[in-house]
Amino acid sequence: MAIQHRRGVFDRFVKSKLLPGEWAIVQSGDPNTKDGSSAYICTAANKVKRVVTDEEAAQLRYDVRDDVLAEISQTVDGASQAAAEARAQAAEAQTAANDAKDATTRANAAIDAMGDISELAVPLMTKDTRGGAKLGNSLQLVDERLNVKLTGGGSGRSVATESAEALAALTVHGESIQDGTPTPDAPVPVQVMQGRNLATTEVYRAGYTIDANGNEQASSNYSIFASIPIDASKTYRIVGVRGANNTNDSIRINYFGENGFISRQVLMNSVLTIPSDAKYIRLVYGVVEEATSYVYNVQLTEGETVYKYVPYGSIGILIGDTVTPIDLQGNVLASLPDGTHDRLLVDSAGHMIIDNTVGYTRLDGTANWETVSSGVNQQRLTNFPNAANATNTTLLCTHAVRRSNASETGSITIYNNTIYINLGFATAEELKAYLTNNPVYIVYKLATPQLIDLGYIDMPTIESGDAISVSASIVPVIDATWWERGAGAVADAIKAISTRMKNIEAALAALATS
Repeated sequence: MAIQHRRGVFDRFVKSKLLPGEWAIVQSGDPNTKDGSSAYICTAANKVKRVVTDEEAAQLRYDVRDDVLAEISQTVDGASQAAAEARAQAAEAQTAANDAKDATTRANAAIDAMGDISELAVPLMTKDTRGGAKLGNSLQLVDERLNVKLTGGGSGRSVATESAEALAALTVHGESIQDGTPTPDAPVPVQVMQGRNLATTEVYRAGYTIDANGNEQASSNYSIFASIPIDASKTYRIVGVRGANNTNDSIRINYFGENGFISRQVLMNSVLTIPSDAKYIRLVYGVVEEATSYVYNVQLTEGETVYKYVPYGSIGILIGDTVTPIDLQGNVLASLPDGTHDRLLVDSAGHMIIDNTVGYTRLDGTANWETVSSGVNQQRLTNFPNAANATNTTLLCTHAVRRSNASETGSITIYNNTIYINLGFATAEELKAYLTNNPVYIVYKLATPQLIDLGYIDMPTIESGDAISVSASIVPVIDATWWERGAGAVADAIKAISTRMKNIEAALAALATS
């Protein structure tokens, strides 16, 4: 019979019951979709995301665009009507000279401030070939209105500015690294670009600590954080900042292996001494509302180098001594040997979008693996979403190499949304048992690229001679563009538009109180 997932009506859907990697199909009653049906996937414990189709995403963007334009139109119409009414009131109030003068002044201020606001009510989004929001509208608007062209920019893993005054655009190129040829007996990790800081902020148990014997004990100001996988053959450094009223508190690093607790260290800004049989660690440190006590800005990184602090799950734009974090919201930036790669695009307004063309997935024993046929040592995972056929394209895997089919031991391929893998196991049950403690990671091409909107950041300022780079697990290639001084006074023009909008809001507020 066909492989099926959790399914049922929305009212009986309990997201907390889903396991990582598990799908749930809502057959009816979902208020978030037009026909009431939808699909959800659990990406981590208690983290469930609804899967949106290209058509739904495109429609959402157009709905937002229409709502924004309608709101702008309504604001302009309302302001015009308010101004006309205020002038009428002023004319009728001629006998009360002071009140009339006051009302007329406010009305004229609103009309003058409105100016050519109608020209700003241009379409906020344009449709590209994927039906997504087209990046760079702010930049295009400035170019078209002021006829200014970008004249500064560079590309590389670090870019030095010249006579710069404002960062106009930034592209961060995704990257994957696999050093060697993997086999089932000798896996080779695939490193993808993500945040360098491994110190998760997910709390395992609040109000508790772990003593020297591995026992959990109540301690109101401390928290035990979630497990962090480590490789005992590598070097790691832990750093943190003590609060102003804290002179001796440190971070407790608790080591765990297959048989449970091993040992702990109490460190601050030091290289870890890792037991050879350690598989993961749990950090414990004081957590209170005020940064004047205990420890904050905790960062765990590979290697001995001390890096500038970037929050967990984020990469950092480094300009001079300033770090601007970008929260990837659980995404990674990856690449394939054929040149396909993700891109993080940031425009002049600070709008961030991931142009996602590469998938990155963990395969474990919870998936619905099937044996292809007896005596073949090949298993398959069907209904694997949005994966391009890998029979003649590139694919990276920690335990196998890509082949046109998976008939050989140590091979893997993807065809018709089905993963075929051969790690030498005769049955799906044997493969599942192995994957439970030895998950396989794959990097593959998406069948349909997608745009992931990360929201906005405040674009950092730059000075002449500043170096621009990105702090991440892999130092990426970046393309940076900036305005040069005197290039049409772009920064002043942007400030003028912003000031004009604020004047309009103030004038309308004054009318509302008259």
